[in-house]
Amino acid sequence: MIMVRHAWFSMTLLSDAVISESSASAGAHGALPYIPGAVILGAASRLYAGFDEATQQQVFHAGSVRFSDALPLGHDNGPTLPLPFSLHYPKGKSATEGVINLACGSWDDALGQRKQVRDGHVDQAGQMTEPALRLHQKTAVDMDRQRAEDAQLFAYESLAVGQVFLFSLSADQDVEGATWSRLTGHFADTTIRIGRSRSAEFGCARVAAVAQPPSWPCAIGSGPGIVLWLASDLALVDCHGQPKLVADGADFGFPHATIDWSRSFVRHRSYTPYNGYRRALDMERQVLSRGSVLTLRADTVDASALTRLAESGAGLYRECGLGRIIVNADFLAKQRPALRAVAVPSRAGEEVSGVAPAAWLDILAKRSARLTQRRLAESEGERQGRAIAQLYDQAARLAGGDVGPGPSQWSALRAAADGMPDVPRLHPHLFDDEHGICRANDGDWGRFVALTGAETTFSLWLAARFSEAENDAPLVMSQIARQAEAFVRQRRSQ
Repeated sequence: MIMVRHAWFSMTLLSDAVISESSASAGAHGALPYIPGAVILGAASRLYAGFDEATQQQVFHAGSVRFSDALPLGHDNGPTLPLPFSLHYPKGKSATEGVINLACGSWDDALGQRKQVRDGHVDQAGQMTEPALRLHQKTAVDMDRQRAEDAQLFAYESLAVGQVFLFSLSADQDVEGATWSRLTGHFADTTIRIGRSRSAEFGCARVAAVAQPPSWPCAIGSGPGIVLWLASDLALVDCHGQPKLVADGADFGFPHATIDWSRSFVRHRSYTPYNGYRRALDMERQVLSRGSVLTLRADTVDASALTRLAESGAGLYRECGLGRIIVNADFLAKQRPALRAVAVPSRAGEEVSGVAPAAWLDILAKRSARLTQRRLAESEGERQGRAIAQLYDQAARLAGGDVGPGPSQWSALRAAADGMPDVPRLHPHLFDDEHGICRANDGDWGRFVALTGAETTFSLWLAARFSEAENDAPLVMSQIARQAEAFVRQRRSQ
């Protein structure tokens, strides 16, 4: 008997989420119409350090625990699936006017040229659902010049705020109950950040546990035919470990079965996922696309093997949601399944319950105030930095040569100011007589200069600017150091 535990969760987007279909950094960023299981696995990775090595391997790498893709909530408040590629309709018409399922039916040439259904999701009632998407145009900012960088305009396509998705966790019977409880408890009621630019305005989502929704009706073990509907991408390899795009019965646990290609409809894609922990790209994956339909023929069908396939899936990367398969779905046993018009989720783009507009406005106001403060502080630092040339000219006259702190010393000052925003800690770190970076008794920082008629040193001048800046001292020091480093480097290269 196959024992697999399941737990279901809803994910409500509290802000737009950028889930790109490609990890490329150039070109347009189209959004996926769902949230991959790898994203959900990543949200669970904060539990990683709390497990021993064997449990880490079991939960996050071996496929014993599977984090499914989060798919749009159906019109019936149940799970949806990607529309199967076996559905076709006459070109020039709509799928809602009638489709033919070529996995069990035949096309009537009198209907004219056929067109394959390729996009969207469908619930058990036949209601098609397509997530709402938004386009955002952005530009990189040159912080030194406080303006948009040249040729750095880019666009993000995102899933709109307010939409609800469903996903599940499933685990084999060898996963300990304590481990399972920690995983499900982690997602029981929490807020997570997902997708690109999640440290900025995108990717906030609320996750909550929900009751297990009704399963898609399936006829496990009936008849010699096996119809497999890919609910997620499927990654297969051959006996040499190379990617495999032409499946056979053995890939699904039926070595004596053959694939009826006249009743099968498969598409492929390749992509290279980005690993946020390693900050690098993983290996390229070549997969059979979600929505593909494979029809197998066999003299006898092992019902337990079918159940195992439906529960545990097939192929690689199952821990990331790949390899999920619906076996002998009743929906694909119909020659003419009825589809209803696409329903854009009604809550898409709307305010999410429990998130007060005043709270969002307060957050935005504080963020705007911080940005304004930063710009003013950096502007003041830039203004003070213009005095650097005068300091070096005066010091050179007094010493009879080019003297004063070098580029590496200004760089150390900038690094300290950037890494230590706490003013009480930064001051002694810079000006302490024994260990300060800019201490007054240092041969370079203590060099005498005459600025506007009064004798001073580089150290004393900087300390005066530090006091004037008050709470903005770290930003002002950083900007002064940035300009001084560039000035001295250029001066001494001539």
